[in-house]
Amino acid sequence: MNRLSVLAVCAALAAPLALASGSAPGASGLTPVAQPAREPGQIAVNVKDADGNPVAGAQVRLATPQGLLVARGETNERGRVLLRPVRPGRYIVQGAKREVGADREAAVASAGEVTIVDLTLEKR
Repeated sequence: MNRLSVLAVCAALAAPLALASGSAPGASGLTPVAQPAREPGQIAVNVKDADGNPVAGAQVRLATPQGLLVARGETNERGRVLLRPVRPGRYIVQGAKREVGADREAAVASAGEVTIVDLTLEKR
């Protein structure tokens, strides 16, 4: 098969698909518009100990429900860390510091918004 024949076959196969999906010009009377990209969100994590004191130097991890690491950080002197950019979706936030304890919470990140998560580290 020469190049021209291959192109003709491809065009013939693609035409019914374009018409069925309504993406061919004039098929639905509408012009397809590209969807805007969803901007990322942010997750602000506040980490405290069992007495309510901020925990500086705590390790914070953000993972998908399946366990895939998305972001990580370390809390500042006020026990806070900002994880960004974060795609909209569901996550597990884990915090830990040796000799203080650990905690984990579920979180949902939304496009263009800051989700606040409070962790209380306790020995288990």
